[in-house]
Amino acid sequence: MTITRERTDAGSTTAWPDVLLAVLDDVLLACAERDADLFSGRTPAGRALVELSALTRTAARGLGEDAGTCLDDGPGVVVVRDLVAATRLVARAVAGPGRQITGQRDDDGNVAAAVALRARLLRALPAA
Repeated sequence: MTITRERTDAGSTTAWPDVLLAVLDDVLLACAERDADLFSGRTPAGRALVELSALTRTAARGLGEDAGTCLDDGPGVVVVRDLVAATRLVARAVAGPGRQITGQRDDDGNVAAAVALRARLLRALPAA
């Protein structure tokens, strides 16, 4: 499965949504070209993705996007696609016309939680 996302130019300062997007890009790259069954919502790697997707949708909602509902479970391909969709929501919030993400604070701890989930995912994946 090939996963792509358009990059945005956030300017000279890095706001927390940009850091979150970098973490999400890393996660999506780790998922690319792997067997989708690894990411079933019932596997450790899949659970990490489901939780990361929920966190990403919550962050998108906090940035003013209609984030939809969170996925609870599903086959691997659905879990990965849900994370891609959630990532696009954050990217759209960052790149939206007239939207300015000010400051570098992440009061909700989205980035720290995403980094922890990325680490959990990477530990659950077999060596490539």
